[in-house]
Amino acid sequence: MIRLALAFMFLAAVPVHAGARAESTPLTAAELLEVPDVTDVLVESGKPVAWVERTGGAYNILLRGDAGPTVRLTSNSADDGQPIRLIAFLTGPDRLLFASGDAQNPANLPDPTTARLLAVPLAGGAARDAAALFGGSVGDPAVSPDGRRIAFVRGKDLLVADRGGGVRRLLTARSRLAAPVWSPDGSRIAYVVDRSDADRGVYSMVGVVDVESRETRFLSPGIGADHNPVWSADGARVAFIRLGYQPRTWRFSDLGDHAPFSVLVADAATGEVRSEWRAPHARGSHFSGFAAGEDYDIGARGNLFWSANGRLVFPYEKTGFRALYALVPGGEPVILTPPDIEVDGAVQSPDRRRILYWSPAAGDGARLDLYLIDGKAAPRRLSGGDRAAIRYGARFVDDTRIVWREAGVRIPERLRTGSLDDSRGGKAETLSTPAPAQARFAMLPGEAETLTLAAPDGGAVHAILYRSRQAPANGRAPIIVHAHGGSRDKAYPVWQSFFGSPPVLRYFLSRGYHVMQVNYRSGTGYGLEFREPASYGAKGNADVDDFIAAARHAAALPFVDPARMIAYGHSYGGHIVAAALARSDVFAAGVDSAGVGDWVYEMESDSGGPLPLRIPERLEIERTAYASSAVAQLDNWGDEPLLLLHGDADRSAAMQQTIELYQQLGRRGKAVDAVIFPGEAHALRLLRNQRRYIGAVEAFFRKHGLTP
Repeated sequence: MIRLALAFMFLAAVPVHAGARAESTPLTAAELLEVPDVTDVLVESGKPVAWVERTGGAYNILLRGDAGPTVRLTSNSADDGQPIRLIAFLTGPDRLLFASGDAQNPANLPDPTTARLLAVPLAGGAARDAAALFGGSVGDPAVSPDGRRIAFVRGKDLLVADRGGGVRRLLTARSRLAAPVWSPDGSRIAYVVDRSDADRGVYSMVGVVDVESRETRFLSPGIGADHNPVWSADGARVAFIRLGYQPRTWRFSDLGDHAPFSVLVADAATGEVRSEWRAPHARGSHFSGFAAGEDYDIGARGNLFWSANGRLVFPYEKTGFRALYALVPGGEPVILTPPDIEVDGAVQSPDRRRILYWSPAAGDGARLDLYLIDGKAAPRRLSGGDRAAIRYGARFVDDTRIVWREAGVRIPERLRTGSLDDSRGGKAETLSTPAPAQARFAMLPGEAETLTLAAPDGGAVHAILYRSRQAPANGRAPIIVHAHGGSRDKAYPVWQSFFGSPPVLRYFLSRGYHVMQVNYRSGTGYGLEFREPASYGAKGNADVDDFIAAARHAAALPFVDPARMIAYGHSYGGHIVAAALARSDVFAAGVDSAGVGDWVYEMESDSGGPLPLRIPERLEIERTAYASSAVAQLDNWGDEPLLLLHGDADRSAAMQQTIELYQQLGRRGKAVDAVIFPGEAHALRLLRNQRRYIGAVEAFFRKHGLTP
């Protein structure tokens, strides 16, 4: 029996007291940067929960079973930024397979770094090389229903390995493969093959291969991008999503008007379609998947579920918000979740009877809560409505036990576990390691103030205001106005894991700086029209104007010094900062971290050359894109100094963007400083570089008289 009224006792372990005494000693960079960050989680029925914690640039694996203490399986201490990716549990003896390292090499080690396949005993001991067991890399692993085999992909190959060793290649395709899914009886595997890398056009197909005979069949191949295959409970059918083909698109095409998506059900034996439902061509009929696989990611999982009651469940923006819908093959979809609240993600229990999803609550878009759909019952919230926390990223360990991520205002994001079944105990437990300085975080502000403001064109701008408890009680203090990255992202009033904002902002919050985080248009969480505005990015500056409008509101607050307004943003947020300084006089200075200054250069870098559009259309788009870029607006720049920060091995935002902006501002005699991090990624990996980053920002504030 499921009891939901007080399930889990979700309240944070450290309560928030609005009247708690403010300490005078600021938080140090070490206290903020040495907070363990969970970067990966592996769950499997009947197995312990495994996860990876990163502290600075060191990654380690931890393990926790149903009973007993947490076990640390690795003891890496080097600040080398080499990540760990969990793959699967092995048997004979019991081990955990993982990949360690990649080609980034942020520590600039003398030898090139690559991913290594390793296995570590669950009972303890050193990790050993496992490449010989699998013959190379292991991608997209999927465990068979009987738990004895692992299907995985390696480029164009689909392979199956026994848990204890031994690998067999099932097929080699003409192009890359992804997302293998076992049939319920373990005799066949559905998979996705991407034809776009074979120079045959932009499309993908779903195939099924018999594990013993290796006979392969494609399921109703057509025009579009097929992905996210799921099996029926009896193994007779496979359902999948087909994204309608949209020719000659570009990065800022309005996805809300793209070709409709379809949900197809095919006979697994013949490949012929049994039923097809296609979204009516209207605003919102383009598929909007969850972060695990949105748009044309052929490796997408978790966007389509086949429930035990025969219903197919998937996200759909029919109402202008991403809601969950249920479809009985051959019928019409029925909405399951509130029509005006955006679902952020969902998972299905192994027995297919329950779906767990996370979304904001009605009337409170600043929080994420967990909700359960049990059979055909209406969704019910699992948590107690604690406004100081968000819960998301849930996974089923088995049919009743789950793990999820949780963050609070003063509690950094952590991994927690609990049971949906009160017969196993309903109390939630924290799995991940607490921050060494957790008790000191009580000096940070209590619950943040969430604001909805008006943009110049009448649109809504959402913001989060943190008032520093270390600022002068009866005076005015500087404020950092922060633009999140993405832009497909959203700032929540909690301590989530990402170097570019929470540690930096909390460092200055404890030093007397107020902070405002702005959720500008083109971000997520507020529906289709907010996410797909007519003007943003390379299509105009409405998002930048949203940021400026929020800053003007902040400047008028009685506890803010309007002469010490600071703009700060990372990645897409860096574009917002540079363009805002060029378009307004509200800021005294800006910090542009790994930002985009020239949208034409950025889009051509993405596509490997000129945009793949007809020449008249491309020229018009490039004219608009350049006019929307900060580099095109520098003649309007005032006297505001700018600090540029960038890792020179950034594979997301090109280092050339920072070089160009630095040179263009220097030629105009503007005050511009730059700090470069050799070998570093888009988000800095090394603890020593993160400390240097915060130190550079603090020195910049002192240099320009921006201290409280």
